[in-house]
Amino acid sequence: MMMFDWQDWMCKILTAVVYYSIIANTAWMFVEALFLHARLTVSVFEKSDSFYVYYFIGWGNVTISHRAVQKSLKMAIPPPPYI
Repeated sequence: MMMFDWQDWMCKILTAVVYYSIIANTAWMFVEALFLHARLTVSVFEKSDSFYVYYFIGWGNVTISHRAVQKSLKMAIPPPPYI
């Protein structure tokens, strides 16, 4: 039984990567729509535009939500005794 324990953790890692990719893709679609909206309505008359807000929404928000899910799963599922 000890031989197949790594498959359980590999499955969880791959599942987390797949979910992170899906969430990041959706967040970036939202960021592109927000940027287009800002470009068409608000920023037409302004010369300066900061991309840091869009970077934070696109990467930071996804990372924070992914970490929260990761922490809650870590509390719910105890690690194996050999780690």
